[in-house]
Amino acid sequence: MARRRRGRGEGAVYERNGRWCATITIGYDEHGRRRRRTISAGTKAEIVQKLAKLQGQKIDGTLSEAVRKNVAQWLAHWLKTTARRRVKPATLESYEGLSRLHVNPHLGGVGLTRLTPAHIEAWMMTLERNGMRPRRRQMALGVLRMALNTAVKQGVIPRNVCDVVEKPRAAPREMSPLTAEQAAAFLESAAGHRLHALFTLAVTVGMRQGELTGLEWDDIDFGEGVLHVRRTLHEHGSKFEIGTPKSRKGVRKIRLPQKAIDALLDHRKRAVADGLAGEQRVFSNAAGGPIYRRNLLRTFKEILKQADCPEIRFHDLRHTAATLMIVGGVPIKVVAETLGHSRPSITIDTYVHVLPCQDRMAADAMDKLFKTA
Repeated sequence: MARRRRGRGEGAVYERNGRWCATITIGYDEHGRRRRRTISAGTKAEIVQKLAKLQGQKIDGTLSEAVRKNVAQWLAHWLKTTARRRVKPATLESYEGLSRLHVNPHLGGVGLTRLTPAHIEAWMMTLERNGMRPRRRQMALGVLRMALNTAVKQGVIPRNVCDVVEKPRAAPREMSPLTAEQAAAFLESAAGHRLHALFTLAVTVGMRQGELTGLEWDDIDFGEGVLHVRRTLHEHGSKFEIGTPKSRKGVRKIRLPQKAIDALLDHRKRAVADGLAGEQRVFSNAAGGPIYRRNLLRTFKEILKQADCPEIRFHDLRHTAATLMIVGGVPIKVVAETLGHSRPSITIDTYVHVLPCQDRMAADAMDKLFKTA
């Protein structure tokens, strides 16, 4: 009777130095190379039995690689490989900080295959006792969960222990948009400042900070009255890097209001007068270089104070633009496209508190229609 060959990945049994051994494929690494696990026993019958157990674990998804990495070592590996390929530099920097400051000091020395849900629960409780906000705890847990998901996919561990731990509940981040009167006062106070056009774009079309500082003159079509968002500027310490917008929908064309066009035309005249006519960058520092975030925020805070506006984040200018558009009756789909949201549902979920005013507008429109009919 012919001997049946084992199927692909079922494992190989062989004798070496007086002991019986078996090797089974458990998965593939990030480069597509096989990961194997080797076991040994004193007799052939014992090794066949062990191999059968491993094959059963492989079928039900509980087979993992025998590795000696601890959590800190795996996180470092994941950040340098998977995360570096998938996320933007600023996001990677955030992941590295969360790992270094909040994961490794508590879990870094735990063996990867020995990590349990109890470890995760105790870690979350410790962070809470230390006064860390729920949103920050969510972010730290999220980084570890993503790293462990990769370990599961590569067959390094059988399951992700973060999946059975309840995520900290965080209240939605409170938005502080300016009212129409406050926005007008803010822009009036910014008038005459060399970055007046930047603040005008932030308030009128809701561009993100990196999109504004990465804007180039070729992105603006004054004849058509449109602006193309094609890139974003990332700041890393003292270095700057050009990247793509936050999402695929972030690459977009924005129809500019006349107020923004006028501000940009005035800004171009100022640039010529300041000797920056040859610079491709729309918004720069006085020497023509990129604007540091801290300097922009300092100017922003000064103008807020001059306008007697509440102290808000720069990102709240984006919320201001969205709120004013919605209150003004701009369709949600157009608002989403202007902001670069990947889906209109994101716009609805973010600004649901503003939408009731549109119910009144719809009712008023129907009353007006039937009154004239």
